[in-house]
Amino acid sequence: MASRLQIHLASAIVLMFCAAGLLWLNMPYPLVYRQADGTTAVVDDCFGWPLPMNYSSTMRRPWYWRNVWNPLGIEVDVLVAALLLVAMWLCCEALARRYYSRTAESAETGTDREVIQRLPLGGQGGDGKGGCGPEKQHGGGR
Repeated sequence: MASRLQIHLASAIVLMFCAAGLLWLNMPYPLVYRQADGTTAVVDDCFGWPLPMNYSSTMRRPWYWRNVWNPLGIEVDVLVAALLLVAMWLCCEALARRYYSRTAESAETGTDREVIQRLPLGGQGGDGKGGCGPEKQHGGGR
C-alpha cells in the first residue's frame, strides 16, 4: 500500500492559524496613489498580498466604477501563500519529529524511570512496601 501524507495535529492547528493570517492580509484595504498629471487618486478597494490582485475604484466619482484584475498579482499571491504554508508545515513537522524522537529515546534508555525512582514519593516509600508508611504520613513513628 502506498504511504499517505500524514500531518501531526499540532502542525494542522498552526497551519490553520497561518492560513487565517494570510486571509486577513488579503482583506480589502484602501490604496492611494499619485497619477501622472500630479493628482491623487484613491482606489476604493484593493485586494491581495503581497501584490494587489483586484482594484475596485470609483475615483471618488459615484457615477464611475471600475473593476480591474491583475493576473500577475493573483499568481504571485497564490505562490507566496503556498510557499509560506509549505515552509511552516516543514518546520512544524521537523519540530514534532525531533520531540517524538527524544521522548522515544528517553523511554528506551529508561531515563524517565530513573527520574521517577529518585523522586521522594516515587518507587519505594518510607515503609519499603512501595507506599508511604505511617511514620511519613503522621510526621514520625509511634
